[in-house]
This record gives sequence, structure tokens and C-alpha cells, in this order.
Amino acid sequence: MIGVQEDLFSRCQRWRGGRASYRPAGELFDPSRARVEVLDDDATAKSFVTREHYSRSYPAARFRVGLFVKNPFEAEKLAGVAVMSVPITNAVIPAWFPGLEASQGVELGRFVLLDEVPANAESWFQARALKALKRAMPQIRAVVSYCDPVARTDTEGQVIFKGHLGHVSRWQRNPPGPQ
Repeated sequence: MIGVQEDLFSRCQRWRGGRASYRPAGELFDPSRARVEVLDDDATAKSFVTREHYSRSYPAARFRVGLFVKNPFEAEKLAGVAVMSVPITNAVIPAWFPGLEASQGVELGRFVLLDEVPANAESWFQARALKALKRAMPQIRAVVSYCDPVARTDTEGQVIFKGHLGHVSRWQRNPPGPQ
């Protein structure tokens, strides 16, 4: 029998048509066939996100980037979007990053990849999205993101993860105060 922890890390969750789907965790993403580009056109990002994200909604975007993938014998296509958005309230950034003003941070409001993109592309894409944010908006010093809302159960049906707990990670460039 596979242990609960082992099962949680054996696959990567994605969303398609508002439903959860999964990719095997051991897949290899080929970054030589991909590029990340700032999306100046909000309509492109919004169309992709509202079609592919389970919430079918689009946040108040401050910055957006696309993951473009060119597979052999296919045209290049938009295969992912990351949207840095305005947090739900002005209190979010100062609460998580004391010393920063609300305008110095963003929320990773949406992070969406198509099912066909291999499982380990998330980290590659997110790292490049953050670098693009840093270049385009140097005044941004913090990014807050939240985990997905899906509860996880073990093989006996016991809830082992309640779902959205409010935070996953925090990122901050040049924290305030003594260095």
C-alpha cells in the first residue's frame, strides 16, 4: 500500500474545464521548447484564465506573463498564464511583510498551466514569472500566494488536508530593516 505522503507527491494537480486532473510527478519539462513573455494584452490573459482556471474568474491584474510552448511539428501556443494581482485588501502585504506598504506587493492571483505541459514546468515557469515581475516592476518587493482549496483524503476517507489554509509561500526581495 502506498503511504499517504508518497501518494500526495506522486502526481501534480492541474485544472481543466473546472475539474481537477493530474500529471505524473516524474515527467521532464523541456525548457528549450518554452519561453516566458510579459502579456501586455490583458484580454489574452483573461480569456485563458477564465477558460482554464477552476474559478472561471480573473483577478484585478497588475502584471501578467504567459508560458509559450513550441512542441515538435506544432505551432507555438500559449500554455500557461501567471497573474500578479491586487490582494483582496490593502492589509494583506503589510500583514505578511511588516514594513512594506500595500503598493509594494502583489498576490499571485492566478497560476494556470494546460494539462499537456509536463508536471515539473510549474517551478520553471514561476521562477521566470517572478524574474519578469522584478524587471518590469522593481517597486514590487513581495509576492503572496495561496494554496488550492481542494481537501485531500486518505484511502479510508479521512481528511488529511482541509484545503485552502490561507497561505503557501511568501517571497520578498530586500526585506526591510537591518540586513
